[in-house]
Amino acid sequence: MDQNVNEVLSRLAIEDHYSDSLKRAELLLESCLESPKDLIILAIDQNYNYLYFNKTHKAVMKATYGVDVETGMNIIDAISSDIDKEKSKENYGKAMSGISHSTIQEYGDQDIRVYESFYNPIYDEHHTIIGATAFARDITEKVMSEKQLRNNQILIQSLINGTTDAIYVKDREGKYLIFNQSAENFVGKKSDEVIGKDDTYLFPKNEAEIIMSNERDIISAAQIRTFEETATTADGKSTVFLSTKGPLFDQGHKIIGTFGIARDITDRKQTEQRLKESEERFSQLFERAPLGYQSLDIDGNFIEINQAWSSTLGYQKEEVIGKWFGDFVVDSQAEAFRRKFPLFKAVGSTASEFEMKHKDGGTRTIAFNGRVGYTKDGQFEKTHCILTDITEQKKIENKLRESEERYRLLYTQMDQGLALHKIITDENGEPIDYEFIDINQSYMNLLGVRPENVIGKRVKEVMPGIEPYWIEEFGRVALTGKPSNFENFFATTGRYYSTHTFCPKIGYFAVLVTDITELKRKNENILYLSFHDQLTGLYNRRFFEEELIRLDTSRNLPITVVMGDVNGLKLVNDSFGHAVGDQLLIKVANALKSASRVDDILARHGGDEFIIVLPKTGSEEAGKIVKRFKYFLSQEKLDQVEISVSFGFATKTMIDQEIKNIIKRTEDDMYQHKVYESSSMRFKTIDLIMKTVFEKNNREMLHSKRVSEICEDLAKTARLNKDDIKKIKLAGLMHDIGKIGIDEKILNSDKRLNKEEMDEIKKHCEIGHRILGASVEYSEIADIVLQHHERWDGRGYPRALKGEEISYFARIIAIADTFDAMVAERPYRSSFTPEEAIQEIQRCSGSQFDPHLVKVFIKMMDGKNEYR
Repeated sequence: MDQNVNEVLSRLAIEDHYSDSLKRAELLLESCLESPKDLIILAIDQNYNYLYFNKTHKAVMKATYGVDVETGMNIIDAISSDIDKEKSKENYGKAMSGISHSTIQEYGDQDIRVYESFYNPIYDEHHTIIGATAFARDITEKVMSEKQLRNNQILIQSLINGTTDAIYVKDREGKYLIFNQSAENFVGKKSDEVIGKDDTYLFPKNEAEIIMSNERDIISAAQIRTFEETATTADGKSTVFLSTKGPLFDQGHKIIGTFGIARDITDRKQTEQRLKESEERFSQLFERAPLGYQSLDIDGNFIEINQAWSSTLGYQKEEVIGKWFGDFVVDSQAEAFRRKFPLFKAVGSTASEFEMKHKDGGTRTIAFNGRVGYTKDGQFEKTHCILTDITEQKKIENKLRESEERYRLLYTQMDQGLALHKIITDENGEPIDYEFIDINQSYMNLLGVRPENVIGKRVKEVMPGIEPYWIEEFGRVALTGKPSNFENFFATTGRYYSTHTFCPKIGYFAVLVTDITELKRKNENILYLSFHDQLTGLYNRRFFEEELIRLDTSRNLPITVVMGDVNGLKLVNDSFGHAVGDQLLIKVANALKSASRVDDILARHGGDEFIIVLPKTGSEEAGKIVKRFKYFLSQEKLDQVEISVSFGFATKTMIDQEIKNIIKRTEDDMYQHKVYESSSMRFKTIDLIMKTVFEKNNREMLHSKRVSEICEDLAKTARLNKDDIKKIKLAGLMHDIGKIGIDEKILNSDKRLNKEEMDEIKKHCEIGHRILGASVEYSEIADIVLQHHERWDGRGYPRALKGEEISYFARIIAIADTFDAMVAERPYRSSFTPEEAIQEIQRCSGSQFDPHLVKVFIKMMDGKNEYR
């Protein structure tokens, strides 16, 4: 009895021992299967039902297909993607046919991931296959990294071989490691031949030594340098290269070789040599030319004269260069030159005459024919004038004139006014008065005088207030025979006249009068237009740049440059039209003009930029002036459009500071302010656009709000995250913002639209995209708005996108927009019932609409009574 009890107790102890071992083995197995957090492990039976899966697999199925898997569930049924179902059936079926294998494949419905998977059959104790196991790991990031690496390698190789410059790398001994295609073309050898060899293999020894010496210097100095190197290539051609070379470092910053970029500049060097030879020939021709030549800078100072000019007027070159041209004309014509020179620069050419001072004290009459030379960017560079001494010619003309005037003093039919006078002198022969001898009809018409009131009378009787200067001037002409030309304004008639005075015979002078009022006005208008902006009336960029050069002197220091950029101009133009944009610029110009001081120079610098020069103004005062600009701008209104201008300024305090650097600092300062100011302005303008669209058409406002609500519900049903739900709700509200650019007559039409009107309506997608795309914050919404009338089958507009080429959010709006349009009342048709609208959307699933989203929409509508 006791022996039996002991045997039983012994067997029970053994069974307990095996049970504990089995539990420990199960815990150990579970720990092994669950420990790797990135490894998916599962087992299924021959019917694809789960036998086992770890937590990683459960989490992936939930995230990818939205399914909580359980033991016994069919894995194929748990997968929502038809493509993924087929891949899974194939892989598990292959394993259950006894084939162990591995795959790298993409899985997922919305978020596509790449998995590396291993499949094996499960055998029972009879070696019969009863199922399959799978071990998988997400390798998406690895795949993307490898792809990016391959692309980078391709890009680098393309860059090296795509350039026309030779690119090469050498080790410290000067042996080639890299040799690109352009380098091959230069030397006529393939890289396979060159790699591992130095320059003595490619070029004559003396040339190779120079090249290699340059690279040793690079290694010694550890600096990048540029050389001009001459080398004889395989075809015997001597070639000049512009080579930029530098040291090549390893990760420990140790120099392991050199790199180089070489460009063939042989043609350029030859061109430079030809240019040098041409300039030498031109210099010889310039100095030996029989006609005088001169060039003046923008202020009228001499830059260059030739030998013929010096011979004509007797001055040496060093006595002239840098001097003002007006100093070399007779005093009476210096002011005339001051007036005419700006017109010459504005028009670009001239043909004129000046009485010029000779070094011997005499004068010469010089005829000028000239034109303006410009820089490559169209700016004034200098004048070019040919001089002809016409002194003797003028003397002959005067003699001929005296002879003709002896027989024909008056030309009654001429357009110019002509008057003949006799000079009256005192006992010393000095002119003191003159007498009217005769006048022609044109003179009467031009100056409003009658013969009976002037003929036979002295000028002091007719014009008691005449200035003595005129009597002296006319006396000089009558007594010396030297003619004079001048322009003057006659207050009595309010007209401008050109007056040519000449001496028909000693003691007499004739005055030829031409009414040049219209010409003066035309020239003044040309001059005005050449220096002013046509839209705003402010100075233009050309005037500003010339004036800045004039003001850039020490007496104007400190000098501050202010730049203002109108925020949102493009958005206003795109949304409300260019006429409104022009009015915005005019408003800004008027405000800046009102806020500027008398000596400030205000100009329109570009499309939406204004620039102001503040002479004798430091940074502190400039800051106050900018605040005044902003205050005056705040007082301007343009309907509901807010006027916003971003300002920046910089101050030049020392004469050696480059003014162009001051302008660059001004621009940088302005753009720093514009970064945040323009963003705020775009937000406000877009809000205004939405408000304007809704005010134009109440039906559009209600429609947009309903579409926004439907989009929100549809997104929630599709289980989108909170951020995406907010985005689609906003996109739904703004989807028709582009209708700001559509004629109100079309928007408010109570009839069915014709083809032309429909084509106009279709533009609202692209208009809305341009408006929202102007703001970085709305860039994603802009793409959604652009695509919301695309169709699943590719027959939509504006770009005929197809399927998943269309934004997911745009596909949601397409359904919401269509549903609301069908159930809403229209004057030209009856509305659909919600049930009819749902049936129509279901009918168009797969053609007009995303079939998956249609299912989500129908599911949503089943629980939404407010839409029925």
